[in-house]
Parts: sequence; structure tokens; C-alpha cells
Amino acid sequence: MFGPDSLVLDYLKLCYFPDRLAGDAHTQSRDAYLQQIAKLDRHFRAWLALRNLPPRPVAIGDLCDEVVKFAMAREVESPAEGGQGNSPATANKLYRHVKSVWAHAAGSEDAGGPMLVKRICRSKPYREVKREPRAWLPEEIQQIIAAALTMPGLVGDVAPLSGGAPRWTFSGPRPYADVAAADFWSALLLVKLSTGGRISATMQIPTSNWDPQRAQLLVPGEKQKQRADQVFDLLASANDALLKLAPADRGLPTLFADWPFDTDRSWRSLRYHHSILLVRSGLFASPDAATGDDMTAGIESLQQEREIDDKAQELNGGGHAVVHRRRKSKGLAVPR
Repeated sequence: MFGPDSLVLDYLKLCYFPDRLAGDAHTQSRDAYLQQIAKLDRHFRAWLALRNLPPRPVAIGDLCDEVVKFAMAREVESPAEGGQGNSPATANKLYRHVKSVWAHAAGSEDAGGPMLVKRICRSKPYREVKREPRAWLPEEIQQIIAAALTMPGLVGDVAPLSGGAPRWTFSGPRPYADVAAADFWSALLLVKLSTGGRISATMQIPTSNWDPQRAQLLVPGEKQKQRADQVFDLLASANDALLKLAPADRGLPTLFADWPFDTDRSWRSLRYHHSILLVRSGLFASPDAATGDDMTAGIESLQQEREIDDKAQELNGGGHAVVHRRRKSKGLAVPR
């Protein structure tokens, strides 16, 4: 039996998941809910701090429009203002997940439903401007890869743009042996360029899914929105980069396990490193002007252009303009 003092996270795991998201088919959705409620928890602690109240996890009885609006505002505020600097779409994702759990609790007798019904979420999501992602040009991709190949320090180090020694981003020891940041970032970006997949899926590809002899990579459906396995032919440079990274020889469970990708902080730091790469490549003036989404959306759009061109080639019998465009995108002269 849950009550107003029960933690939202406990209700999520013990009531919401069994009722709405049971079974292996919903693994990714459960992970998304856990991530969003963790965000709510973090913003709630900040909300308490502003009121000089002791920190604690968010409980069912704490759910109210004021807390939800505060959490959404913190998502879009700039880091200088104490926020995350995310897009309205990201804040709306938090809103949708919290609202869903809140509505479920309000209608559940196990969560003291009658008490919560009158306080059902009346907050509104932010208005979103749907923008068309711009695919990176081949020469821009070369600039990004060249920047990756000159990243100083080791994996997980923050490389200050103003100079100075790189420093370890996280608390605790490195998860595996020290690996050069240049080897890690070049391999990650070249694999991303080969597949066009979501960065979260790319970071969780099992090492056993890589076939270096065939230069192929299987991205498991469990990590993808379409819930389907996909096999990709890697660019030769991507396969070479993975061979140099040697995840199989080092016994890594996933290709990019050198990065501790199991916490929200590690995800935000990964996006920040993407911004640093875009600045080092000369495509953006400062990390504040670039986001991790700029990096991944540009690569994913490039992959989508290839898929459209592949289909167009089938339909028009391999028109010269289409073939030329595909070759321009795929035949990248990657610096070594």
C-alpha cells in the first residue's frame, strides 16, 4: 500500500511498471522512466534547497504543478542560471513521464488516489519549434574527425579549451585500463557515422556484436526505438578505429565501455564532450553555442540522406546525380 509519503521512484518500480510496462518488450521504456524520475528527484532537491528545506527524494504527496513547472524550467535554463540548458522538447519529455506516473497514482487506490485526484497535473508543456536537422557536409565531418584524433588526455578527461592539463570527469577510478581519448572519440564518431544510430544505442552495443573480419556491426533491437535488430557495414576507417581501440582483446562488455555510461551525469558529460569536439573542429565558437544534439542530429541526418539516396537509386535505376551524392557522403577521406 502506497501513501503520500511513499517515494515516486518506489511507486514507479512496484506499481506503475507492473501495471503499464511489464515484460521484456518495455525494457527501454522502463529505463526512460527511471531516467526522467531521477531528473525530477534532482530538480526537487534544488526546489527544497531554495526554501531552506533539507534534501530528500520526491514523494507521491510532493507532486504538484509548482514542482513540475520548476523542474521543467530548470531543464531549459542555461547552466549559468543553474539549469541544464536543454531544449523545450527535452523538458516536455520530463513533463510527459511525470504526468503519466502522476495520473496513474491519482487513479490508484493503492496510492491514495482520492487524495490526489483534485491535484492532478494541470501544467502545460512548452511549445516546441520543430526544426529540420542539418546533415553535416563531408568536409565538416572531416573537421570533426580530425578534431577527435587530436583530443588530448585519456577517455573521460575534460580537455579545457583555454589550455591546461586534462582532468578526469568522474569520481572514482576509471572502469578499465587507460585509453587515449583520441582513439576513443575517433572510433565512436566513425561508428556513429557508419550506423547513424542513436547515441544511447551506440554506447550500449555489445562487443560480441562486432564482426571485424566482415567489418559489420549488429545493433540490438532492445536498444532501439523500432525494437528491431539492424546490421550495418562499417566504414573501413571505423573498423580500423575499433581494431585500434581493441574492446574484444581488453574484455570490454560493450564497444565503448571505457566511458561509464550508467549514470545521468555520464550522459550529460558525454554531450558536453560532443560540444567540445565541435568547438575544436572550428564549427562552433564556444561550447555554449553547440550542444551534443548538434553532433548526433547532424550525423543521423547524414545517414538518413544516404538511406533516401539508396532508395532513390533503386527507383530510378541508379541515376548519376544520386550515385554521385552517395559517393560524396560515403567516400570520406578520413585523416589518419
